[in-house]
Amino acid sequence: MNNIFPIFQFLKDKTEAGLDCALVTLTAVTGASTRNPGAHMAVAADGSAAGSFSGGCIETAVIAEAVDCISAGAPAKSALARDRLISTFACPAEAA
Repeated sequence: MNNIFPIFQFLKDKTEAGLDCALVTLTAVTGASTRNPGAHMAVAADGSAAGSFSGGCIETAVIAEAVDCISAGAPAKSALARDRLISTFACPAEAA
């Protein structure tokens, strides 16, 4: 089960420190995956993150894409396949 508390604590701490953040949600998987749809990661504008989807190259790609979303100030939708970005992904640019 995905423990969401540390992710929300991360978002609270980073936004209180003045950093914009994105909450990234895994919406679908194909094949084997260490995480199920509904898993979350939080990413701050400085590239720090909390939560996990799989480790390694996927996390690096998710963080990079989320930082781009934060910089653009707009949500996006992306699809990742192993180690490559296929299109764009769900990351709300800021919390209300």
